[in-house]
Amino acid sequence: MYGLLTKSLNPFSGHLEDIFDIVSDKNPCLFTNINMKHAYFQVFLDEESRPKTAFTVNGRQYEYCRMTMGLCNSAQTWQHLLTKVLSDMLFKCAFVYLDDILLLSCDFPEHYKHLEMLFHKFSEANLRMSGKKCSFAKDEVKYIGHILSKHGVQIGPSRTDVISSWPRPKSAKHIRSFFGYG
Repeated sequence: MYGLLTKSLNPFSGHLEDIFDIVSDKNPCLFTNINMKHAYFQVFLDEESRPKTAFTVNGRQYEYCRMTMGLCNSAQTWQHLLTKVLSDMLFKCAFVYLDDILLLSCDFPEHYKHLEMLFHKFSEANLRMSGKKCSFAKDEVKYIGHILSKHGVQIGPSRTDVISSWPRPKSAKHIRSFFGYG
């Protein structure tokens, strides 16, 4: 349905901090975290883009028909697609970061309505979710290494464990290494 875009894209270029600031300001109570199934592979390449994906095996040349990871603009194309599909929901009740979609609401009836809208948009665009990786209508979700709840945004343990388990520095060289200078 969507071909690989070869021209300059203007996808959402905000930072995670911007998303988390908006989430904190909205003070939601319910969250849904949706992960897309085989995200890039859901995008069909147009005919002129397919030769750019060519590879050879045993003397035979093959080309991808669908977008793959590793192409120079796969991430931008995917982000652009989801931004386009969810355009009227973005920054109101939905946030997109590559293949992770966050839906938030203040109460269950509103959340149900947001989910219906989202599912309808995915159906129209022929996009699929990964049911095993989704969390629906939770009061707390993990989203891109952070924990979101009605209490706000917290850094997830996966991000802090590295620092807290780092061995105590015993020399200036160890300190430089910790800060990435050595």
